[in-house]
Amino acid sequence: PDYADPRFAEEISGVADGVANTPAQAAQWEIWIQRAHMVVALDNATCSSFAAWRDATVNGNLLQTQNLDSVLLFGAQAYDHPAIVVYIPDDGVPHANATFAGLVGSFTGINLAGVTLSAVSNPLPGVPYGVGDLRGLDSTSMLRGILYDARRLSDAFTAVSDATRVKRYHYIIGDSLWEHNAVKIRAWEPLPPPSNFVVWYENDPSDENAPNVLPGILYS
Repeated sequence: PDYADPRFAEEISGVADGVANTPAQAAQWEIWIQRAHMVVALDNATCSSFAAWRDATVNGNLLQTQNLDSVLLFGAQAYDHPAIVVYIPDDGVPHANATFAGLVGSFTGINLAGVTLSAVSNPLPGVPYGVGDLRGLDSTSMLRGILYDARRLSDAFTAVSDATRVKRYHYIIGDSLWEHNAVKIRAWEPLPPPSNFVVWYENDPSDENAPNVLPGILYS
């Protein structure tokens, strides 16, 4: 709650209220749900993501995906309860979050402005849970805030760039309506600048996957 988007923290409280029968139970559930989200933040598993658009897809539309295997510390129980939650906020962009029941954070999602997001964890070798400094914004909270607020790729890019980030992640951000483009960001904390924020575009010869790059394709 000290670093998360206030809307994220408020929703955790709302989930706790929804499963509790008394105020005392709600307070305890809120602690448990916060801890569940910290398990996600501390998980040292990783996953994969890609975006394809223009000539790389049949109709030129942007396709983006992520295999949600980054919550391994929950075991099989998380995978038994997948959920796509659709939000229509009074203030903000309507969006869909692909997650698991009870988790309000976002691993991947899309909003009505056509912004698509995914985050791939890259744990820090030799460090417990793959995390250095936790005094910042976890990716699941950051992505939910972007889904609320971003109306094009550049908005989402700026939000990731300006955030006080934690851990090491690859982010892929797409824009299917306005900029018709996508970008891959390697945001590795706590590396010093500029190594902690590296940006690649399609078919980029400097991409870490080069020479295995193609027009209209980004993958991590």
